[in-house]
Amino acid sequence: MLFMKKPKVFKKNVLFDLASLLVSFIILGPLVTSVNDSVFHNNDDFLETIIKTQISEYLPQYTVEVEKIELTPFLSYTPLEIKIHDMKLTGPNVHINITESRFKFALKSVFLSGIPQSISLKGAKVKLNNLLKDSKNTYLDTADNSDLLSEIFTQTSTIKPILGLPQKIDIILDELSVFESKNPNYNKILIKDLNLNISQLGQKNLEALLSLKTIGNGRLDASLQADISDLSWKATANLQSINTRPFRDYLPKYFQEILTEFIFSGELNTEFRASKLISVDGHFDSEKITLNSRSEEHLNVNNFSGWFDYDASKKRAEFTNLVLDFAPEFKLKAAIQLENIGDTDTLITANAETRDAPLKNVLPFLSTKQLLPINNIFSEHTSDGVLDFASFKIMGIKKANT
Repeated sequence: MLFMKKPKVFKKNVLFDLASLLVSFIILGPLVTSVNDSVFHNNDDFLETIIKTQISEYLPQYTVEVEKIELTPFLSYTPLEIKIHDMKLTGPNVHINITESRFKFALKSVFLSGIPQSISLKGAKVKLNNLLKDSKNTYLDTADNSDLLSEIFTQTSTIKPILGLPQKIDIILDELSVFESKNPNYNKILIKDLNLNISQLGQKNLEALLSLKTIGNGRLDASLQADISDLSWKATANLQSINTRPFRDYLPKYFQEILTEFIFSGELNTEFRASKLISVDGHFDSEKITLNSRSEEHLNVNNFSGWFDYDASKKRAEFTNLVLDFAPEFKLKAAIQLENIGDTDTLITANAETRDAPLKNVLPFLSTKQLLPINNIFSEHTSDGVLDFASFKIMGIKKANT
């Protein structure tokens, strides 16, 4: 009894079960193939049943369909591999079709970790239920978006110990679209040609590269370096000519109310430490912007560009070199500072100036409740004219939500 071993208990993991399946075939495979080579090649139904069962147990709300499954020969010099052709996962709010899935196992990963050495998913198509048409998305109406980030971090820390991490993950997504349950003919494509490459560097470092194209000529390229031991990472994203109209329904409610559409380019750099945002900086250049206004006509902006920087340690954010080129003939240069971010009172300071602006082009922007008295003064006492130079400074305090 002194040498009695305690049994090991493993959490449910579909990848570990696939590895266990491979171990069984490694041990029994040579015996089977020595008796009848066709036994191995005709075992698709057996493999399909096991894999579908494991995926269904891990994703109980999804139905699984598999066209064909292949297993590499056991005596080959290549890593052990499971190849799944035309796999379909159908859930209540998402449909996933994957043309080819490859799970490669080295002998070490089969017997020790149970995690594939690499995963490759090619020809994937994902359809999301357009829930915004039927119900409210509580995340999009959240006043403080940090609630959403916290939820993402919580889920990440939950799934990390269950899944483990392969050395390499390659995903090629042909299409991401949305559908409506009540309208079978509705299919709105949001993203096409997405490539995601994830590599594990050592025991705790991770590198990821992402590139995708949106409808139109939009493109996004991003890179990430992460320490998965404490969920710290740095990320950079470059965006080129992304039209926001297809994504308007999925933006926070505030932006939906003021923005009709615009084309966006820019760069974003972020740093998180232990899941907490440390800094953000970058620049942006937007064009062909259409804004909703109180009047019947939309407000058009030819261009809006600028730089931004946020430092969590200083509780300070700056928006500098802001240039708003309104249509027609009205250009505004501005800078905005926010101090004491996260404290009880956040101090907001804004400076702006304009030169050689026709008065008739300025008045539509003075139609809000706060600026309407100024609009009335100009409207009642002038018929036309040009603002040679005008500048203003606004200071205010935003109270924290209690």
